[in-house]
Amino acid sequence: MATAGLWTGPVRFHRDTRRTFYADIFATEGGDINLIYLQCQVPIAWHRHERQDDGIFVVSGTLKVQTIDPDGTRSLHYLSAAAGRRPLRIPRRWWHGYEALADHTVVLQFNGPGKWDGSDEERHPIDETMPWTTS
Repeated sequence: MATAGLWTGPVRFHRDTRRTFYADIFATEGGDINLIYLQCQVPIAWHRHERQDDGIFVVSGTLKVQTIDPDGTRSLHYLSAAAGRRPLRIPRRWWHGYEALADHTVVLQFNGPGKWDGSDEERHPIDETMPWTTS
């Protein structure tokens, strides 16, 4: 029996060799709120969005995030649940990817504004033109 004001709804789910992904956990028109369980030392790279920013917050574990801004400048960021739990916002049009450096790394991710529909994402393989650095 439903109680007035309470809500439950569907969650998009995806699992592959890189991650277990629960998407759009809370219904919001402002963007997608996702929870991601990552496989250790398996990069999820390179992609960028034309209209959306990505917000990343580490719930547990340690995450390496690599970014390339529109001018081609590379940055490396380490986020850890044990080191202050600070969110990272990646602006639209920046190439980015991430990799869990510890077992049981869990990430809370917000994509917005608006719902992700696939048309906003461009991908690039890890190759000699855009390598994934190991340090």
